[in-house]
Amino acid sequence: MAWPIEAYLEERSLELSPRTIASYRWALRDAERRIHVGISELTPLHLLGLSSSWRRNDQLLSHLRNFLRWAGHPLAERVPRGIPPETRRRLIWYTIAELEAVVEACRTPRERLLIHLACELMMRRIEIERLTWTDLEETNIRVLGKGRHGGKVRRIPYHPYTRSVLEAYSSRSTRSLESPPSASNYVRSPSAAIIRLKRSALDRELKRIGARVPMNLQFHALRRTGGRLFVQAGTQMGKGALEVLNELRGIYGHEDLRTTMRYIGWELENAGTTMAQMPRLERRRDPVDVPAPKAYGPSGMTAHSRRKTPPTS
Repeated sequence: MAWPIEAYLEERSLELSPRTIASYRWALRDAERRIHVGISELTPLHLLGLSSSWRRNDQLLSHLRNFLRWAGHPLAERVPRGIPPETRRRLIWYTIAELEAVVEACRTPRERLLIHLACELMMRRIEIERLTWTDLEETNIRVLGKGRHGGKVRRIPYHPYTRSVLEAYSSRSTRSLESPPSASNYVRSPSAAIIRLKRSALDRELKRIGARVPMNLQFHALRRTGGRLFVQAGTQMGKGALEVLNELRGIYGHEDLRTTMRYIGWELENAGTTMAQMPRLERRRDPVDVPAPKAYGPSGMTAHSRRKTPPTS
């Protein structure tokens, strides 16, 4: 009997992206092809064999587990746990000097706006793609999260240069940024995207900017770097580290503060700084109290000035 794969995917199509649906479809069809039995005839031995064939791929086994849960199969919780893949993305951050070179390499107002949104306002690529003119408020930018249908709404306060960067980009428009936007302020449609580029076009735009420096520019790296600069600015003002990290968590749109700390490399960097301040356990002595270093002979015994051989007792 055929597995109800398409019925399952149709039910989940409202909550999953097309890319994830395609991943589920491939995994479930491959499982059905390898096992050669109906879903009601599955045994633990089938699951173990499939896990071995998939080399314990955590994502594929998770797809199968969720499918069996949906089907109400008693073996759903007995699907073997896979091995999570190691992170392939090397976490990098940029220095201020590198970012200054990137800004100088921008040739158009749109390129400068792209860098501003990605680094100084710490927005995701999908959030930049979705940003419209109506999202510009008096002192904040309204941002839709990374969910398929927009995710959670959050607000990011304007950077000191946000208005000037937007003014330069929209210089051909009659709209004024000195007041909250309204439909009468626009020549363009208020609901139109500010940067009218999709995902691949945004990547190419960023790559062109980086090639002029030259640097390997990445949206995630720009966002992380902006977060580190934000924390540095807050602590230099005298704010507590926890307070600044919570502010950054709101800007990033993270639920867990630990995610924000890992994102900007806070744990590792501050662990090294704290470790440098650890107390030294050796008792400090005045220079006159420090005994002279002992000299050792070839055998490891203390060398005596008059005796040529080590003592026997």
